[in-house]
Amino acid sequence: MNNITLSICIPTFNRARYLAVLLSTLLDGLLDFPYACQIVISDNASTDNTAEVVGAFLDKLPIKYFKQANNSGVERNYFFALDHADGILLMYLADDDLLDFSALAQAVEVMLSQPDAVVLYAPWRLYDRVNNKPQGNFYSQPDDLMVGRNDHAGLVKHVVQHDVWPEISIARAEMFRRVRPSMNPVAYWAFTIPCEYLGYGHVIFLKDPFYISITNYFADDVRQQQGNLEVMGSWDRYRGGWEYMLARASSRLSIDELAALRTGIDRLVADRMAVALRIRWQSQTDPVESYLLANRLRGLGFESMLPAPFFDIRSKAALWFLTHDHLLINEIDGFCCVGKFDAQIAALLGKFTTLPVALRAEFSDDIERSVVLLKGELADHAIDLNQARTKGNKIIAENDLTRKFY
Repeated sequence: MNNITLSICIPTFNRARYLAVLLSTLLDGLLDFPYACQIVISDNASTDNTAEVVGAFLDKLPIKYFKQANNSGVERNYFFALDHADGILLMYLADDDLLDFSALAQAVEVMLSQPDAVVLYAPWRLYDRVNNKPQGNFYSQPDDLMVGRNDHAGLVKHVVQHDVWPEISIARAEMFRRVRPSMNPVAYWAFTIPCEYLGYGHVIFLKDPFYISITNYFADDVRQQQGNLEVMGSWDRYRGGWEYMLARASSRLSIDELAALRTGIDRLVADRMAVALRIRWQSQTDPVESYLLANRLRGLGFESMLPAPFFDIRSKAALWFLTHDHLLINEIDGFCCVGKFDAQIAALLGKFTTLPVALRAEFSDDIERSVVLLKGELADHAIDLNQARTKGNKIIAENDLTRKFY
């Protein structure tokens, strides 16, 4: 099968509904495609009707289908599909994304016209399929660029300065098998792999996308997209990838260039953190984690990126901690605010708990099995802590809570 120019590699798992749409688009899009193609599907032991969906297209499309006996995990299935391709060039295609076939043909032409190029990267379009609405590109760059072999300084400058994410690619199969790229938990693969490819030849960055990432697939779409999951907590892995790129280039950079790129990496990390914090803030995800993330942004000098005033973020975190910390709420029946609190505190606590919230001017012996919030300092109250605790109370002073969430 050495007459195949491009292998489109699709790892899949329990996505039969999406795969059926994708294969239908490939059936139409490849009719007039100017290059011989192969579709490699690696089914990671799906339990839905994926095999039947593929079977319906076997006599219509040039499919090479594998069904794994056991689920080997996302990474292994991904590389299995690529490793079993027969084309001169190979690319990854998610089972829930689509292609712009005209732009893809142009990208293939670029690779074929540049025999010293090892891999080509391009941005991807975001598209709402339900509402038939384009949503722009994930990233953009002003022009096409070819980074010469071993020019790691040019590579890291381009990636950092233009916020490039080298994820969507067309690679030479021969070089893929020589490089043997892999993923790791320390440095993000999209930044480490281009560095490895660059040791074998040129790396091309196109400004025009050929890949379409579907943000909203069906009206009842319930899938989890890997990119959305990663952005919630992968900033340190991203940093590891950018710093790896910088290390590969450091001997060819001046002191000023190194400093500028380190500042740029801080900005990129902060931007990813800010996206995660915005999602967390809007979705009411654990406010204590949001508070910690907000402080990391402040520590990097990017408080302006916070989705709300820091006072609001830390206040919400304090109330969440008071009503959700497992040591505080274990075996309690309610909350009691003691001292000169106004009714607003009870209303605020009520937003975070279904347990009753009481207001008391002073602590009394009839308070039992409650989280007791004391106004001001602990020393401001005449209370026998040991006696109070024997009745199942958990005592915390307002100022101690404020110090914790400074």
